[in-house]
Amino acid sequence: MTDGDASRGAAAVVAAYAPAVRARMWLEPEAVEDAAQLRTAVGRLGPVSRDLLDALLLAAPLGQVLPERFRDEVDEDGEELLLAGLLVPRSAPAAGATIDPRYYTAVCRVNPALRGHVLAPDLARSAEGTASPPAHDARWDAVIVAAALEDEPPRLARSGALRKDDLARLCRRLGGGDPARWELALAVAQATGLARPAGGMLHGFPESKPRPLTTPVGLIPDPGVAAAAAVLLRIADDRWLGLDALSDWLCRRAPQAITARRGRRPKWAAREALWLRAAAQLLHRVGVLDAQRDAEGVVALRRPQPRPSPPPGFLLTPDRELMLPPGALPGPDYGRLCRFAPYVDGDVLYRHRLTREGVAADLGSGHDELEAWLRARSQTGLPSVVAQAIRGWIAAASRVTLFSGVTVLEDPEAPPGQRFTVAARGVPAEARERAYRGQAP
Repeated sequence: MTDGDASRGAAAVVAAYAPAVRARMWLEPEAVEDAAQLRTAVGRLGPVSRDLLDALLLAAPLGQVLPERFRDEVDEDGEELLLAGLLVPRSAPAAGATIDPRYYTAVCRVNPALRGHVLAPDLARSAEGTASPPAHDARWDAVIVAAALEDEPPRLARSGALRKDDLARLCRRLGGGDPARWELALAVAQATGLARPAGGMLHGFPESKPRPLTTPVGLIPDPGVAAAAAVLLRIADDRWLGLDALSDWLCRRAPQAITARRGRRPKWAAREALWLRAAAQLLHRVGVLDAQRDAEGVVALRRPQPRPSPPPGFLLTPDRELMLPPGALPGPDYGRLCRFAPYVDGDVLYRHRLTREGVAADLGSGHDELEAWLRARSQTGLPSVVAQAIRGWIAAASRVTLFSGVTVLEDPEAPPGQRFTVAARGVPAEARERAYRGQAP
């Protein structure tokens, strides 16, 4: 078989089946690329074959080779799927050759013409319900991490990964708490370009516009949770789907979508159901699924829908604290805020605090209108004590420029800031010269 022939599509592959198999096919070769006729074939499947098809559609993208754990399953229960043209080898044989698809399950794929097939139509879904905010919004946490990395970029190991001790130090800087929260935020920051390696170090760019998060499953190191996340992304639609109902359906009908074990298993609640719950929490936190939550976590999910944004801006108190919910500022504005007012704590409501070091870092980044910026975005105005503190910190964060091998002229009569200039030509004859060697007198 040759991959070059795969471009001819499923019809070309089915046309090359052995005559004994062709005689038993449910559809003619040209019909296996017709979505309407494929849907009719799905309706003829027995319950075992139908459950296997749903498991295959949940576990792998259309057109890709099936995961290895399905090989025995397809060998045992996949004959109807092969005869209906729903499952086909990935590539056609060489010209003039024929194949028996039953011997090619290792390179089979679900027919791409099934795109749009409704998964689990018997699962109850609802259009009613209100989305809950995540416990920690990983997209905003990623900006917080980027600001911390900008302030103190850590060195990377030879593998290109962040060392465990540096990761632990980063978590402590951000208030401690659950390390998994900041590990996910770091992964999101790297995936969206808010954190990038350069010169053997990991640098943060909190004011950058993040790239879209196109592969959220790639953020998940645990293979079981990653498999569960892939299932959730494929089965979710615009209606609410209960997580417990989905878990029960998968356990009864398509457990191999997540695990290699077949049928109902007493350990499902101790393993696969936990993977589903962890995956739902993570996908909600990175913003690729909406969720309804209770005290235990996610109870229902759907694809993201537009919802009202929080009032723009933040609350600024006289003790220099800023408080705001996720989404109250555009990403770059929030990145700047994280620089001059580092994160303190909070989940649904984030709390930051203005610091002397943060204001100096803001100046160093090229900003010089912090008071005006705060007034334009604060819902509570700019308290006078905060304005005074900022002015004092800006005055203290004076910049010193060192020149080597040049002549500097001092004019005591010039206004402050213009007193010293670099001589472009020779020194005036009346100038009093002072040469410094070592320590200045």
